[in-house]
Amino acid sequence: MVYDFKINRILFYVGWIGYLLMVPVLLYVVELEVFQVILLGFIFIFGLRIIMRRNTSRAYQAMHQRLYLYGEAKEHLESVESIYRRPTSSKRIFQAVRLQNYAMANVFAGDFALAKKVNEDLKENYTDSYQNQPSMRFSSALIDVLIHLFELDKEALDQAFAHLQEELETLQEQHRENVKTNPYSVYYMINLTKTFIEKDTLTLEDVENELLDKGEFLKTCVLYTLYTNEILSASERTTFTRSEGNTMFYKDENRKY
Repeated sequence: MVYDFKINRILFYVGWIGYLLMVPVLLYVVELEVFQVILLGFIFIFGLRIIMRRNTSRAYQAMHQRLYLYGEAKEHLESVESIYRRPTSSKRIFQAVRLQNYAMANVFAGDFALAKKVNEDLKENYTDSYQNQPSMRFSSALIDVLIHLFELDKEALDQAFAHLQEELETLQEQHRENVKTNPYSVYYMINLTKTFIEKDTLTLEDVENELLDKGEFLKTCVLYTLYTNEILSASERTTFTRSEGNTMFYKDENRKY
């Protein structure tokens, strides 16, 4: 995964070329012993790996923030897709992560058919790779719920949500609590939207009051679901507007929010 991002690939090649060019200097100018040069090589490899891992973590965080903070679904999908299109990783777990990110990105871009296809491929061909990874099983269950939520198949949604609850309990306690309470988490959004759907009487005022201090991602997902599936009628127009960069569900030509 560290080579999924261009900055790490550049860092790897430039770093190694620089070190190899320094070897003659270290041997004949600085006059180090061969074993000292080899030792420096191991230290260099170790340091380079640490830097590349940190870069990977930051790059993934920045990529996901585009969607979950700002609603930039198109830019997020393009970034995820560029990683997905790279040569297949030799480690199946890394390829499974790519598939999962690609499926999730397509959900929020509004291409539910492709998201469903990719997620089914993941479950059929990579289950052995991530079955011992609770967070990945949870994310796969999330994708199932999201598709049924946005297309609003209530019976399938209830079944998928029950499975999601089971997977939620397998997460570590700190992770589980963060998922439940973080207003930027996908689970939090699902739970809130499901609450609105299940109300006997729902008014636009109820929805707007709940979303008043919430972020772009949460507002868009909730209102998209309620308007597109006609739980709120077109005549009840919200005062909330999308920001200029909010491209969520842009592939759904029939979206009503």
